[in-house]
Amino acid sequence: MLRRLIRPLWLLLAAAFLFEAWLWDKLTLLGHWLQDHLPFEALKRWISERVAALPPWAALLLFVIPVILVQPLKLLALWLIFHGHVLLGALAFVAVKITGFGAIAFLFDLTRDKLLSLHWFAWLHTHVLWLRDKASAFIAPYKLALKARMATLRASLLGRRSLLARLRSRSKH
Repeated sequence: MLRRLIRPLWLLLAAAFLFEAWLWDKLTLLGHWLQDHLPFEALKRWISERVAALPPWAALLLFVIPVILVQPLKLLALWLIFHGHVLLGALAFVAVKITGFGAIAFLFDLTRDKLLSLHWFAWLHTHVLWLRDKASAFIAPYKLALKARMATLRASLLGRRSLLARLRSRSKH
């Protein structure tokens, strides 16, 4: 019985991990876009100079601050959900997740070189990337099957629409 549950559990964990990785990628792109389009050149230069001057341990502290700040807010969102405010709690959770991820991704981008100079962090980073590749490979066949199923469903729906259109045109004549 337990064996039958292991594969779906791994699939769910891999999908969740890849969703987090996808969110990280998208929010990093959003951070770059904001950085490029916000007209605060002096502020951006000041932040970059301050981060460049930080020792690695201080860059790590700067990177970890949003992680620490986001956790209580996620708990508050869960508290709202468990106390009957499901929509508000879910929206709060998503907003906190996106905002926190965005801040963390932005700060990681700023502090990457400093963080990777810490050997343990570089090791961890390498292994997280390896895990991401493994999760992608694990879930790839399921993604392909889902895409094929969606294409079949889309074609079926389009076929039905064209059939309905032909039937309608015949009934008008």
